[in-house]
Amino acid sequence: MVLTHANIGDVVAEGDKDLHRYFVDTAPAFDAAVDLTDKRCFLVGRTGSGKSAIIREIQKRYGSNSRYLCVSIHPEKTYLDNIVRSTAFKEASADGNLSQIIFKLVWHYAIMTRVLLAKYGPDGPKRGWQPIFGDDLRAYKFLKRANQLSAEGRTFSDIVVEFIREIKVGVGKVSASFGLTAPKDSSLQEIQKLLKETESFFEKGFWNVLKGQKLYLLFDDLDQGWDPDSDAQQQLVRALFSVVAEYNHRERVKPVIALRADILAGLKLPQREKFFGYMQYVRWTTPLLSEMLALRIENYYNIPADKVHKHFFRGDVSGTPLLDFLVQNTLRRPRDLLMYAQAAIQEAVEQGDDYVFARHIKTARHRYSKGRVYALHDEWGYLYSNLETFLMWLAEEVSTEKLKKPLNPRELRDALGAVRDRTILSDDAGAPLWVVSYFPEGSKDPKELVSILYKVGVLAVNEDGQIYTEDLEPELPKITSNTVFEFHPMIVPFMEEYHGGDDTIWD
Repeated sequence: MVLTHANIGDVVAEGDKDLHRYFVDTAPAFDAAVDLTDKRCFLVGRTGSGKSAIIREIQKRYGSNSRYLCVSIHPEKTYLDNIVRSTAFKEASADGNLSQIIFKLVWHYAIMTRVLLAKYGPDGPKRGWQPIFGDDLRAYKFLKRANQLSAEGRTFSDIVVEFIREIKVGVGKVSASFGLTAPKDSSLQEIQKLLKETESFFEKGFWNVLKGQKLYLLFDDLDQGWDPDSDAQQQLVRALFSVVAEYNHRERVKPVIALRADILAGLKLPQREKFFGYMQYVRWTTPLLSEMLALRIENYYNIPADKVHKHFFRGDVSGTPLLDFLVQNTLRRPRDLLMYAQAAIQEAVEQGDDYVFARHIKTARHRYSKGRVYALHDEWGYLYSNLETFLMWLAEEVSTEKLKKPLNPRELRDALGAVRDRTILSDDAGAPLWVVSYFPEGSKDPKELVSILYKVGVLAVNEDGQIYTEDLEPELPKITSNTVFEFHPMIVPFMEEYHGGDDTIWD
């Protein structure tokens, strides 16, 4: 049967309505996220590693179960920018000693508001003229004070900014302003009452209204509008870490926070080691990725997942089965693999073939490599600008042979040194200036730069035949006299277009 389409589902979890049909629930990150007794609540991973897919699968499985309450705290685009640019935030962040206390309270306020709206709906616990008592009454008063009743259209930014607006930080004291609807004689005593009520409701009544339900707090898209150089954004996200710890120690409560690895790397988080036990890195093995792709092919091509390697892919590349070759030439992230596989299938469709052969995969590899390099730039560009230019210049310093074979430490140092020197002399606005910061002029030790290239996914380490890549081993292995370096297979086709090579045909 001739292949007629290259559809294997949306490569972005947010746009894939059929994700639950082929979701791989045996990955360790999903086990940690779904287990309410597991304290690992930050899903740390690179772009496209499946963090959002895990969030959506939890919502799909438990969202309609009355024994659970799944609350999505899903900020709109640029929410961080909207919040920190508000006058209220600037006033609140003026006093560093008080700002973190206030921002923690802000997160409590925003989370509790979302939970209560999910529990009771936009009209709160009150139903017609029926009287309400106890914790339901306290919840009603809290939501009314929060101006959230019958206000479904309000964004996450609206909720946070409005609350911050009620709090103005002065030198050593807190004053209050309740906005246009508040009485003019609102006083310090009133704002202190608001703060006390919020804290008191969190400690007591808030948890009682759950009435035994298990609670998932699902945070996603926290990277929208993220600017690591903004002190205000740094304060707000740091406060979230402290607040999550308070929810994470409650019984029957599980916060699940999708956090990009590059954002964690750029976050100025004091006592970072305190949160190590809360981190679950989202990583994939070759078998899990193969299963993920096979399940998608089963869904869209009606070929049993365990037959895909014979009835969909045919052949091998130098003895490596095609499915394994696909995985090995990616950064071992679902989105990477899906994009590569989709490109290979499209090649087969255009050539009118019945199966995906090695030639299709090899042809697609070059197009895929270029796209992935630009994706790396998008992912890491705010830390390491003009990454694609760096790779072009590095390729010009390495022979064709060395692009595909190991480089010893001296060879790698010399190539990186040449790129550094070119950067120093360049007046090109697109020069990778960050290289000089991590491998200064005159230095003969490029380890800090090598560590970055390993973390980003450009370099792999070969130690006595054992290959280490960031997608399998997050920290750069110890460098020894036996260490050699290789360029990641995903990067090689891109670099081949720019390598300096040996003598050319024009010489």
